[in-house]
Amino acid sequence: MPGVWHYRPHSHILIDDESFQSAWWPVVVVGVKNRPAWNKIVATKSETAVQACQAAGDCTPDVPTNTFLFFQVLGPGMSPQGPG
Repeated sequence: MPGVWHYRPHSHILIDDESFQSAWWPVVVVGVKNRPAWNKIVATKSETAVQACQAAGDCTPDVPTNTFLFFQVLGPGMSPQGPG
């Protein structure tokens, strides 16, 4: 159907909290080759899991892009409106 996009499941893993400041985050793509590998990454949500997946051959190497996401990471008890 023209104009309809079907996106594969995807997730974001943040490696640094940027000291809880708004920041531009570079996007690095990693392809996951099978469902069990995806499930392991989703369960731990860590860079270590992605690196283990890559070492096992179940994920592609990092693919750098020229894409950035802009958002803020909030720590426990932090509000997007700032201090109360």
